[in-house]
Amino acid sequence: MQRNTPSLEAPTLIGSQSRDLKETAMSMNVGTTERLLRVGAGSALILAAGMAWIGPWGFIGLVPLITGLVGYCPLYTVLRRKA
Repeated sequence: MQRNTPSLEAPTLIGSQSRDLKETAMSMNVGTTERLLRVGAGSALILAAGMAWIGPWGFIGLVPLITGLVGYCPLYTVLRRKA
């Protein structure tokens, strides 16, 4: 008798599911102008926090800096916003 054992293989996506996943996985969703603004604002906040001109909350500037450098914002994916 054959036992049903769970497969260790990852499930495969078919047709449009696969295409939709590839399009939203890590495609750039931040435009060029916005990327420049994010890098500038993030760098300014980090610099100000590093020089103790503002409190340590300025290190939140890492978020716009990284999203600006990478060109991908996870929140925009959730909101289904495209560049």
